[in-house]
Amino acid sequence: MSCSQTAIDEANTMSASFADRLGLVLGDRLVGVYLVGSYALGDMQAGSDVDVIVVVGGTVTDPDVSKLRELHAWMASTYPARPFEGFYADLEDLRLGNEPCSLRMRFAGDELHEREAASLIERETLRRCGAVVAGRPAADLGVFDSSAHLAAFSHRNLSEYWAPWLERTAPRLMGAVAVGPLRKQAAWAAAWCVLGVTRLHAAIADGDIVSKTEAGRRALKCFDAKWHPVVNAALDYRLNGDGPSTKRLGGLRSDARAFSRHVVEAALALPV
Repeated sequence: MSCSQTAIDEANTMSASFADRLGLVLGDRLVGVYLVGSYALGDMQAGSDVDVIVVVGGTVTDPDVSKLRELHAWMASTYPARPFEGFYADLEDLRLGNEPCSLRMRFAGDELHEREAASLIERETLRRCGAVVAGRPAADLGVFDSSAHLAAFSHRNLSEYWAPWLERTAPRLMGAVAVGPLRKQAAWAAAWCVLGVTRLHAAIADGDIVSKTEAGRRALKCFDAKWHPVVNAALDYRLNGDGPSTKRLGGLRSDARAFSRHVVEAALALPV
């Protein structure tokens, strides 16, 4: 699988810098910092976010939260070019496997939100292949094995989020006009939905958590050849970024919506 070495290097630098400063705030309560998402799945691309899970043991006080807000503001100003996001989770909660898993906090850029929930896929990615930045290896955390619940979770995600999104939001993002900035928007949305729904199809059909690139490649094997042009265009956009692939995929935006609806229907018909 092709990855961007620059993106990998930036993720390593950002996460290590974050972990060093985080240790000064949490001390012995910091169990570990782990890279998940595209990094852990071997699919770090030029436009990929840096997705992080912070595992905590012990009490996080209000003064701690204030310091963490300052840290995330520092990260956003120091590394503005690449999104840095993730969440803080309690070690014991991760071991219990509650659904949803309660969080200490979720973060995105300089924003820090309390009392949110982690998705099963995020936790299961940590368990299966989380890349350690600081602390003990992810395999030693004892994170609850949620494999048996992966298909049902993915089924709910498709029916409750993706199906409505394709009907209500996709037409606006991939509308009749696609020139200039709207073409870039249409291409981004097309790649996001084509590769997003195929990831969930793989989770239900195969019990796997795969990258967006791997999901697209599997789609070429399990869906009719008439859909291959739009899947290949989505893969080209993901691997090569903005450029000729933008115009090509923008022109296939209607096919992207139709294919994504087809994948959702096929996945929801699978046993869970």
